[in-house]
Amino acid sequence: MPGISIATGVLLIAYSCYSFAIAEGAPKTALIPAGFGIGFLICGLIGLKEKFLKHAMHLAAVIGLVGFAGGAILGFPNLPDLVMQRIEDPKLLNKARSQNMLALVCLIFVIMCVNSFIQARARRKQQGSPEIPK
Repeated sequence: MPGISIATGVLLIAYSCYSFAIAEGAPKTALIPAGFGIGFLICGLIGLKEKFLKHAMHLAAVIGLVGFAGGAILGFPNLPDLVMQRIEDPKLLNKARSQNMLALVCLIFVIMCVNSFIQARARRKQQGSPEIPK
């Protein structure tokens, strides 16, 4: 999972920088996905150390949830217009793309995290490791 977290971070940073660069007079808020990307990148790098893996990946999952929620709340209302290509203002088009891209990438990441957590729990159970007390 740390590798996926790093890749997700690099993807969001690259997309955000590209999006910021192509839009004339883009506000600094266009770099918000890069902020989430930096969070994913840092969590992935920390997770490369085995003793920090669990905490780093859980933090990355939380970052993913927040990124999905923020992107979805702001971007999903514009999704029909984006898909039907009815947004003519370049700034609004760029904004809608960035918000929806953030939501989509974070949703995919969170789904992968949940799957990974389920698999890790199943492996621990098969190996006879004691369950974490509830």
